[in-house]
Amino acid sequence: MNKFIISSILVLFFAAVILPATEREPSPIEKEIRRIRSVKYPANIHRKSQVETNLLALLKTAQRPEDKGKIYVELVHTIFSSGFDRFYPKGVQDNKMLNYSSEALKLPLGTIDACLIYNAKSDAIMSKYRELGSTNRVEMVIPVLQGLKFVLDHIKNTTSRQKPPERPTYSYLGTLSADKIAEIDRKEKEYEDWWEAAGLQYHLLSYKETFIERIVEVYCYKTPPDTTGELDKLAHSILGNHPIISEMISKIKQRRAELGVVLEP
Repeated sequence: MNKFIISSILVLFFAAVILPATEREPSPIEKEIRRIRSVKYPANIHRKSQVETNLLALLKTAQRPEDKGKIYVELVHTIFSSGFDRFYPKGVQDNKMLNYSSEALKLPLGTIDACLIYNAKSDAIMSKYRELGSTNRVEMVIPVLQGLKFVLDHIKNTTSRQKPPERPTYSYLGTLSADKIAEIDRKEKEYEDWWEAAGLQYHLLSYKETFIERIVEVYCYKTPPDTTGELDKLAHSILGNHPIISEMISKIKQRRAELGVVLEP
């Protein structure tokens, strides 16, 4: 599996973790999205294509921009998680993700949902242009830089991703002593409190790492001439004078050296 796709799947896994927070009643549109997602279709009906059809029908009835955003996020997630699927060949997946993600970014989105959409859009563009070579490098990198800018705008003063505490595991509480149950309750609360306080930043930092790695891979792809000047100019136009630009360029040069990339004159 391609490294770009692997990194996308890993980030989707991180984003799928529910951050413990104060529970609220799902909105009507959220309830309907959950219902569509949970329906069990007959064996002769392709589930994901039917989910997509039903979500598009729901989209036509949605009035609020926030509701439309939630539907587009679910559409992207449905297509993005298809993997190998004869109903969704790679080219079809890429075009659908590009279309749905572009529409989603015009609408109000939650922070993690927006990261997921930037991730899916950059994955689709990279997949579409990867085999065409370095002439499409700029088109591949722009949505990644845009996603990186969004992440940097939302990250607080945290430079490294802290490892979350382990969630306590147990089989059957009835077999445990009162002290052991109290210890499990304490660790469970520590786990939930950590995600409540730091979970969002954890996910943002995960996306930051993924977006940077994608940019590094694009500029180490095949044996291009030294294009770090191109990246420097492009990154400054999107990120401003952020110090992460020099960090990325250093990583590219280091990766090229590790790979033994010979630059064209």
